[in-house]
Formats: sequence, structure tokens, C-alpha cells
Amino acid sequence: MASCTQLRRSLHACTAEGIAAEVVGAFSGGLVLTGWALHLGLSPQLVALLGALPFTAHLFQLPGAFATSRLGSRRVALASVGISRQLFLPLALLPWLPLSPAGAQRLLLVVAVAHHAISILGNNAWTAWMADMVPARLRGRYFGRRTASCTVASGLASLGAGLLLDRAGSARGNSLALSALALLACAAGALSTVLMARQHSRRARRVPLARAARQSIAPARHPRGQRLLAFSFGWSSAVGLAGPFFTIYLVRDLRAGYAVGALYAAGLAGARVLSAPIWGRAIDRAGPRAVLLLCSLGLAASPVLWLLAAEGRLWPIALDALAGGIFAAGHALAMFALPLAVAPERERPFWHAGFAVAGGAGYAVASALAGHAAASPLAACLDSPIRLLLVLSAVARVAAAGLAALLDDEPVIAAPKKREAALAASSALGSSPDGSPPFAPWGSRRWEESSIRRGSTSEGTAELGPSVSLR
Repeated sequence: MASCTQLRRSLHACTAEGIAAEVVGAFSGGLVLTGWALHLGLSPQLVALLGALPFTAHLFQLPGAFATSRLGSRRVALASVGISRQLFLPLALLPWLPLSPAGAQRLLLVVAVAHHAISILGNNAWTAWMADMVPARLRGRYFGRRTASCTVASGLASLGAGLLLDRAGSARGNSLALSALALLACAAGALSTVLMARQHSRRARRVPLARAARQSIAPARHPRGQRLLAFSFGWSSAVGLAGPFFTIYLVRDLRAGYAVGALYAAGLAGARVLSAPIWGRAIDRAGPRAVLLLCSLGLAASPVLWLLAAEGRLWPIALDALAGGIFAAGHALAMFALPLAVAPERERPFWHAGFAVAGGAGYAVASALAGHAAASPLAACLDSPIRLLLVLSAVARVAAAGLAALLDDEPVIAAPKKREAALAASSALGSSPDGSPPFAPWGSRRWEESSIRRGSTSEGTAELGPSVSLR
């Protein structure tokens, strides 16, 4: 059991690590990734592939869950996160490497694939680590405040990156600016690893391989897990139909420039900062399911607002930055909290992995279809092929929001171990086999608390504050 001082120190380090991680993301993904794609002349299919990687890489969640169960969450998280955030060094050297344009495109794709695949291995471990580290009664509030701090850092870093790219001017200047951002991402990544190492964890519990194999299919065997997987696949598919093309649409088709893209990101950040603590408290009181349903319906309007925008008419996008930022903050917090609330403690890594794998698979399939749809004859009839994808995404989001109404955020009670079952049975007779007071089966207290206080996430031992990094 961690002391209050140790817990407080770890939570502060966790928040600082999240801020550094958001700087890494701002300098290597999103707007900057779009800059790399335009600078290197990627085709629509490669743009779709590049934009889908952060989600497609969730297919590595299952190997990550096995590694976490065998090696311990802290060890796996530190190693994978530390490595993944240094993989941008080849991009920092790209202007001086003797590569053809096709070779430079391949290098960008290899770096992006390796970064996302390795970081996802650590993401599963980090989630299990945070579930142990942050007490359940604090998760919503702590992650709400942490998300607000991280979003401020992300917005400011994205704004700085956008202004730098807009001022780069020539192709040579753009190349140097992108390389400098890659180098800064590596420096922020090194700092985040140091901060992560300052957070405490419980002693690693090595799970036997046979038990880990059984736990890996637990979400697919339980009805609540099946509904979670269906929603994750459906929602990510809906987002993936247009997700990789939003920034391309803004910069290229609406001719808004990188600075406007950075201002949009800053607007999202501001809305998230103001709303994340409120959503955190709402999750603690009403449960993640209610918040997820409301925010899914709100985010369904986002593609519609982008459809209303045109060159010289950007107010719908400004409105989306406000409303979308508010709903995105609640959606991200609820998506993080829901698997933790439902999953039995021993099976958390695999429930989180299954949830993420389903989402990654949905986003990958939808993005691949979107890349081909953007190059189809039907899309060619429009002034911008991406408008077709926005329509499809809006319709699919409404349908996926209906799946959220079928979810349940009450905890699943894992089957007790043999000795626990024997003790529980004997306790019904008034005493345990050794004559000690009656034994309460594992999870019974959790079940009782969930009935009294709806929305509270499952209790673990000494748990640290989760980092809702919107990573």
C-alpha cells in the first residue's frame, strides 16, 4: 500500500509526464504529420494509411497485454515508451540523408509504424499501471485535471508547430522545420521517460501463461465485454471514415494554412481544458456509460459542421473547435474509464487490449475503405472528394452512438480462485475452514459499492492516478 506522500509524488510526476508526452505528439503527429505528408507528396492511400496508424497500431494491444501479465506493467511501459519516443531521430536527419523521394516516403512510413506499434505495447502496460496506482475514487477527478493540463500543453505545442511550418516558406525551409520538430519530439520523449520512472508501482505479479491465455478471451466471452467490443469497433469505424483527412481538407481544400490548423487545435485544447474536470466529476457521479452516450451524440455533429465550411467561411470549424473539444474531452475520459470500471482486476490488461484492438481494427478497415472512396469516380464529381467521407462519417457516428446505449458500466465479477470459492462456501455456514471469521469472496465488496454508488470504478489496491493522455 502506497503512502499518501508517495502517491502524491507519483501523481505529480504522472501529470508532468503526460504534458511531456503531449509535446511529443504535437511535434510528431497530427498537424506535423500532415506537413510531412504534403512535403513528401504522399498519395491519398498513403495519407489514409499514415492517419490510421495511431489507431491501427492498437492491434498490438494483445501482445502488450501478454507482456504486461508476464513481465509487469511498470517494466514494459518504461521500456516501450522510452524506445518509441526516440524513433523520430531518422526524420531529424532526413534532409541530409541520400534518399530518393520514394525512399523518404518509405522512411516516414517505417518510422511511423515502428513508433506507434512499440508505443501501443507500452500503452497497455501503462493503463494497467495507472489502474493500480490511482485510487478508484479519485480516477475521474484526477484524470479530468490531468487531461486539462495535458491539453493546454498540446494546444500550445501544436500552435507553435503550425506557426513554424507556416513561416518556413520554401521547400528547403519546410524540410528543416519538420526535422527540427522531430528532434524536439525526441528530447521531450526522453524527459517523459525520466518522469515516468519516478512513479511508484506495486510489485509485479507474474501471471502463468495458461492463465494469461484464458484471460485474453475473457472480454469476448462475457456479454458486457461483447457489447464493449462492438461499440469500440463501430465508433472507431465511423471516425476512421474521415479522421485521416480532416487536416488535409483544412489545409489543402479550404486553403486555410497551417496556422489556422494550429488555432483550431488550440481551440480544441481550450474547450477540453474547461470541460475535462467537469466530465471527470460527471463520470464519478453518473458513470462512464452516460457520459459516453451523450458525448457520442455530440461528436456526431462534427462532420456536419465541416461540411458547412468553405474557403473563406470557416466559422463552422471554429464552432466545431468549441463544441467538439467539449464532447471530445468527455468521450476520451469515458472511453478510458469504462473498461476499467467493468473489467475484473486480474483481467484488466486484456479487457483494455480487447477494447483497443476492436477500435484499431475498425479504424484500419474504415480508413482503408475511405482512401479508395476518396479516389472513386463518385468522389471525383464533388469539389472535394473528402466531402463524401464527411457525409459517411456523420451517418456512421449516429449509428455507433446507438451502440453506446446498450453498454453497462457495472463491474463484472471474476470467477473466484478454488481456495476463495471453498472459503466462500464455508463462510455460508458461519466460519471458514480454519475457524476464522467468515470470508467475503473477492469482488463482493466491489459489487456492493457499485450498487450503492453508481459510476464508481472498480477498487484495486493502492492505485495511482490514471493518465488520460488522449494519446
